[in-house]
Amino acid sequence: MKLTGMHVALERMRERGGQVVTVCSMTSFLPLQGYAMYGASKHALRAWHHALAIEERGGRVDFTIVHPPGTRTPMLEQEEADPSAVMTFAERSVSAEEVAAVIVDAFEKRPAEVVFPAVGGRFQRLVG
Repeated sequence: MKLTGMHVALERMRERGGQVVTVCSMTSFLPLQGYAMYGASKHALRAWHHALAIEERGGRVDFTIVHPPGTRTPMLEQEEADPSAVMTFAERSVSAEEVAAVIVDAFEKRPAEVVFPAVGGRFQRLVG
C-alpha cells in the first residue's frame, strides 16, 4: 500500500534528508460529475500529503505535490467514450512525458505545490 510504503521511506529519509513528490490531480480541487470516487481519492491524497508535510516541517524532508491536468493514458481514452466525463476535456490534455518533465523540475526546484498548466491550474484551484 502506498501509504505504508511512504511511512517506511520517511523513517529512512528523516536522517539523510530527501524529497517526497506526490502526483495527485486537478480533480483534488474541483469535484466533477461522474468522478465521485476518483475525486474523493484525490481529495484524500492531497489532505494526506499536506498533513505529512506539516508533521515533518522543520525536518530534513521536503514535500511537493503535483497536480497535472488530464494526461493522455489508456484511462483518458476510456473517458472519451463516457458522456459524463465531458469536463475532462474542457482543457488540453498533456502527455505522460510532459508530466514527467514537471516532476523532474519539481525535484530540482522543490516547490510546495505545482498546478499546471499554470494559468488554467490556478483558475481550477480558485474555482474549486
